Amino acid sequence: MYFLSILSYSRNLKVFFSFFISVVLFQNIAILKLESCLNQSLSHLDGTSNPIDDIFERSNHAKPQILRSDLIYSPISKPSHPGPFVIEEYKLIFFSVPKVGCSEWKLLLMRMSNNPLWCCDDCEEGYMHEMKLNKLKILRDYTTEEATNMMTSPDWTRAIFLRDPKERILSAFLDKARNEYMFRSKCCDAFTDSITRNECYKCLSAKESTKPECQTPETYEKFLHFVTKYPDQCTNKHWEQMSSKVDSKWWPYMNFIGSYDNMHIDAMRLLQGLHSDSDPIEGRSAWERYGQNGWGTSNGCENRPSKFLEINTSYHNLGANSQMTKWYNPQAHSLVEKYWASDYDIKGSYFERPKGILV
Repeated sequence: MYFLSILSYSRNLKVFFSFFISVVLFQNIAILKLESCLNQSLSHLDGTSNPIDDIFERSNHAKPQILRSDLIYSPISKPSHPGPFVIEEYKLIFFSVPKVGCSEWKLLLMRMSNNPLWCCDDCEEGYMHEMKLNKLKILRDYTTEEATNMMTSPDWTRAIFLRDPKERILSAFLDKARNEYMFRSKCCDAFTDSITRNECYKCLSAKESTKPECQTPETYEKFLHFVTKYPDQCTNKHWEQMSSKVDSKWWPYMNFIGSYDNMHIDAMRLLQGLHSDSDPIEGRSAWERYGQNGWGTSNGCENRPSKFLEINTSYHNLGANSQMTKWYNPQAHSLVEKYWASDYDIKGSYFERPKGILV
């Protein structure tokens, strides 16, 4: 009996020591792997990084990188809207959005870039949208490495102004399908089927818009029908989703989102936070230098008394907000809420998702 007890104790002791040795070996292997990882990181040091950052860059928490396929770097759009503009002196990346005051913003950016054409009374309407004339720098003028740093550095301001989708799309309709022939030429003329093309023509052009039968919500509903049902023929920057202007991975890095409804105040707030090391007057903000004067309606530009966006002098100011009731019926509300649902999901936007929105 005593012999059996000794044997049992020996066996238990052997199991214990085997387990203890296994734990020690596992810990040593783990330590060796961690040292190897750190040594690899240290071998890549160039004087500006550290091994901990290097490890994090290979983890799921790594900062995104600019790719040549990114919308903000190589947008699938026409040359007149090539992506975000860069004012290097003020470390500003500005994302202009059509129908959200983009004409006035481009004039301001031209002024900040010392382009004398920012004030051009003799230029053709809409000249500020031509890259050959506005001469603004864009993000893809920089390497992908430079652009990545600009899009992630806390030293840079990445700004965009947003507008309630319903008001913005109505403004596009009033401007491009009633005041102009753009919708007719860019959308309706794209249909090879004569029946569809002729149906598209009705009420959706400057010539047709004055007819009494075209002054109803059904006309706006038809515009929305063509835009949403036939995206291949009718997609256009003036009514495409605002959310599509920025890749989803870059939205969290937008550190200034302004409101169209409060544009003058938000513009002042944005520009007051921008300063230049090369400004001859030390400590002067971009607002004091470019925003607080020179934006009135009289000739002379620099002699104008008004502040930037204090008065809406845009050549296509159509007062869409005051016409919402006239043009929106339940069907139009539903179409916008469904097709532009992603705009309501933009974090930091000032407009609320309508109750019962379709997704």
